[in-house]
Amino acid sequence: MVTIFLIIGLYAGIASETGVWARSTFSTGARLEEHFAAPSAEWGNITKVEYVQKARDLLNSNVGGDIKGFTNGLGYTFRYNSVTNEFAIGHPNGTVSTLFHPSEGMQYWLEQVAKYGDL
Repeated sequence: MVTIFLIIGLYAGIASETGVWARSTFSTGARLEEHFAAPSAEWGNITKVEYVQKARDLLNSNVGGDIKGFTNGLGYTFRYNSVTNEFAIGHPNGTVSTLFHPSEGMQYWLEQVAKYGDL
């Protein structure tokens, strides 16, 4: 419990002032480590704080133009930036579920819409 509090506190300080996802992070430190370690090569030389901020920024983005998105009936928020090929999911409990560059790009996004959009 202490670890979660410290991680949330660490990342909350750099969050943007507005948006539902402004203070979100991964549910636990281990979950952040798992998600950050897997795609770290694809993001270049960024810190965990910057990685979490990228997820927050994308999840807070308004849908339209290059930003595709929806929130399904279960409360999960999906966002995809078709220019940067960034994909994120926000959990209904307010935490970040994932952030990555799908290798299939727009095709991956369309599959997620078909699979999860009507839930």
